[in-house]
Amino acid sequence: RLAAVITLRRRLDPSAARFVNDPSTVVADEAVRAVHDLGLEPGRPAVAALLDTRDKRAWTPFMLRRLVHSAFRLGGEQNAARVVGVAIDEKLPEEVRGEALRLLAQWANPYPVDQSTAHWSPLPARDPKEVRASLTAALPQLLKGNSDTLKATLELVTLFQLDVASLPAETLATLAANQKLSGSARAKALAMLLARQPADAVALADKYAKDAKDEVAMVAIGELAHRNPTQGLVELSKAAKAGSAARRQGAWKALGKLEAPGVEALFVEQLAALGAAKGVSPAAIELMDAAAARPEAAVKDALAKLKVALADPANALAKWMPALEGGDAANGFALFQALPAGQCLRCHRASADSHAAGGEAGPNLAGVAKRGDRRYLLESIVQSSAVVVSGYGSVNVDLANGGAVTGTLLQEKPDFVDVDVAGNRWRIARKDVKAMTAPVSGMPALDGVLSLHEVRDLVAWLSTLEKGVAATKAPEPKPLDISTIKPVVAAAGVDPAVMALGKQQFAMCSACHGPNAEGTVIAPPLAKSNWVNGPVENLIRIQLRGLQGPIVVSGKEYRLPGPMPAQAFQTDEQIAAVLTYVRNSFGNAASPVTPAQVKALRGEAGQAPLTAGDLVPAK
Repeated sequence: RLAAVITLRRRLDPSAARFVNDPSTVVADEAVRAVHDLGLEPGRPAVAALLDTRDKRAWTPFMLRRLVHSAFRLGGEQNAARVVGVAIDEKLPEEVRGEALRLLAQWANPYPVDQSTAHWSPLPARDPKEVRASLTAALPQLLKGNSDTLKATLELVTLFQLDVASLPAETLATLAANQKLSGSARAKALAMLLARQPADAVALADKYAKDAKDEVAMVAIGELAHRNPTQGLVELSKAAKAGSAARRQGAWKALGKLEAPGVEALFVEQLAALGAAKGVSPAAIELMDAAAARPEAAVKDALAKLKVALADPANALAKWMPALEGGDAANGFALFQALPAGQCLRCHRASADSHAAGGEAGPNLAGVAKRGDRRYLLESIVQSSAVVVSGYGSVNVDLANGGAVTGTLLQEKPDFVDVDVAGNRWRIARKDVKAMTAPVSGMPALDGVLSLHEVRDLVAWLSTLEKGVAATKAPEPKPLDISTIKPVVAAAGVDPAVMALGKQQFAMCSACHGPNAEGTVIAPPLAKSNWVNGPVENLIRIQLRGLQGPIVVSGKEYRLPGPMPAQAFQTDEQIAAVLTYVRNSFGNAASPVTPAQVKALRGEAGQAPLTAGDLVPAK
């Protein structure tokens, strides 16, 4: 039966779903993987239905996630109820219940990338009514959960405008007063309680304005400011200028809506102060967001001046400095695990445990907080090639005999250079090195896909990773005899300067495609590829939009673990150069690509990733 499932999987046959209830969990799990991982949609209802009988067998957390994601993708009231059922099932792992709550928050407007497989697979917007009934019925149970569950639940109440009239005010009051809960969960409960305008609202606000948890205190102070704007401005102004990050952030959120004499002057003053601080403040993002919501011309002008100052063309990191401080480490870890835009887990692990989730294409993040300060961490996220960790930067070494090798730089010393070329560790004597490119990270540029809030939370999480991984002794590199490396033959009719630029750009491509374009487990080969030697518009569009799904390269089918990210951040000249280089290297021979050809297709940047079916057929 297992052989039958594997055969059906390889044939992309959705009838593999017939085996999801097989008495053998090995067979059943393989059937679930086939349907879910490969998107065999006709079989997905059978996978989602397994949630109805989940108590009949044991499940690993990741198998349960497959069931939950299948129900999420199918949508409808029945599947919404299934996902809610997972969220309230105390017998299930917290990580699975938390994932169910996270997906419920996206129910009406699903993210276009499948967050389980990381494939581009947009779903249409859905009617919020699909989840309201089941969520409302589950509220009493959800409100008995831990802090994270409570916070997520109360956010769902607001998001879906759930009817909580039947929820006693005493319940909200109890949650707000529960010192064992997180400050954010208590703050949400207090805000919902005050929104009901209870008779003792002023007394409640006075009480909680002195709360030890800043998130709670700021909700209360915001309520007092609403009732007494003049005094509220005094208190919020104090909170915005000093105190914890949570207090300062909460103060600016409240100030953004406050109508009182002096608010305009406060904003103008603090925006100027933020500019003088180069954008660094734990509440910089909240201040800028609040200023954007103000109607006063003076505030808008001060905000515009700040943005101009942060858009320093000589300092690409300047615009990201508001994300340096004040992030939520817990949310940063959640982003690392599930952020579709970054796909962090595809290349990185953040644990000394070799069995922990994550890939090995990039460095292990365990101990990264010891490698540099927050600026270093920020730079490593948004400008990945600024500082490349030893052993993870691709270089091209031009040899004295006219040959060249491309690989990963292991170390650089006055007398030699150590390079890993396709798993072979070579030591190249300095006298044999004619020139070497600067190390380039294989990590794609993320400054165009992450928000300030997301980057701030990621920096906060990375700054907590102080415990490193025990060092292991690697094999000593072997001396490279350059006489074994054939001289590079210049491509006929191609500008050498274009080839040189393309070779430099290819250093980033080699992290996935291999230093000699031989292909790896995460990307197909480019050497002697029918696609590389085929229509040039295919390659340009792939660079601009990315590529996902199976593709047949030179007669062999490749099923990629994740989509190739778009490289639209490159200039027209850089894209033209790297494509020209690849089309005239590694056994390929094709016409050069010009910047004008790239420019003609530049308008496709930002569109959905391509599939093989979107491309002009290549022989």
